[in-house]
Amino acid sequence: MNTTNEQLLQIAGEAADIAGQILLAHWRDRPALQIDHKAESDFVTEVDRQSEQAIVAHILQHFPQHKIFAEEGGKSGFAAAEIEWIIDPLDGTSNYIHGVPCFAVSIAARQAGEIVAGVVFDPLRQEKFTAMRGAGAFRNGIKLQVSSSTRLHDCLIATGFPFRDKR
Repeated sequence: MNTTNEQLLQIAGEAADIAGQILLAHWRDRPALQIDHKAESDFVTEVDRQSEQAIVAHILQHFPQHKIFAEEGGKSGFAAAEIEWIIDPLDGTSNYIHGVPCFAVSIAARQAGEIVAGVVFDPLRQEKFTAMRGAGAFRNGIKLQVSSSTRLHDCLIATGFPFRDKR
């Protein structure tokens, strides 16, 4: 079966919605979460695991022949699969644990080494960013555009800082 990028994006969006519901269901109960340390300043919770399991189950229900690369569970599926899913079930675990309302579900589909569809879903704000190769990027279905500014002075730039000590 030849899978289209539209189908990949549809399933990624549905999986992100399911995972977002899990994240929201536990948001108020964060202090009671069991937190494990994968490495220095690198956390994982049962919410990460539940979210990932739900995403993987939804994807494999529709595409059992695909490969999965998930943050908590690693690689699974068919090694020679044409399409690989890349999943971060709780992108911003540290923020989530500490009550900082800046986290998301991130899911992408890669084919022949190229990302062809992706979703980043912020369940608190109900903002879903989607992109598909050759079709542009969208926020809640509205096409995003880059700024027409040509001078850095007129632009807004955002950045992040690594949380791991690189020593």
